[in-house]
Amino acid sequence: MRVEEQASNDEETAAEMAPGHYDFVRDMANRFMTLEQYGGCPTLIDAILRLRAFGFKIRFTTNAEGVIDWAGDTLLYGNIQFSMAQLRSMIHGMMATARHQMLKELMLLQVDSDCAIAATETSCPVIDWSRLVDNAAEQQVGWSFIQDPRNKGATSVEDPKH
Repeated sequence: MRVEEQASNDEETAAEMAPGHYDFVRDMANRFMTLEQYGGCPTLIDAILRLRAFGFKIRFTTNAEGVIDWAGDTLLYGNIQFSMAQLRSMIHGMMATARHQMLKELMLLQVDSDCAIAATETSCPVIDWSRLVDNAAEQQVGWSFIQDPRNKGATSVEDPKH
């Protein structure tokens, strides 16, 4: 019994004296990865991290060479080239697609491929987008730009108050 007791004490003593994994990792991190400015010794990782920080500073504060070029009315970007007319056509196509999706999927109206609303459906309000204004400083709960008096006549929507 005495031998087992002594062996048990030796294991406990050894466990108390032996450092754990956390202690090994912390010591190694302090020895090899601590920056000099935070109390560590100058190490290779310190030099690497300083060079990396210097590289990031250069990367994010220095302008790069231009990658867009013009050849007359044609825009060159990498391996892509297109004219302003092609760009304008693409934008108009995207707007038509967005309008079609809004009418069909958002407003749930029956529309044909030309984005015309079916005759049996309630028509969409006419909106003069260039005349619409909004008061961004208005903080009243439930405020809508439609309530702005400057927007009278910009839409075919009737004023619900009258």
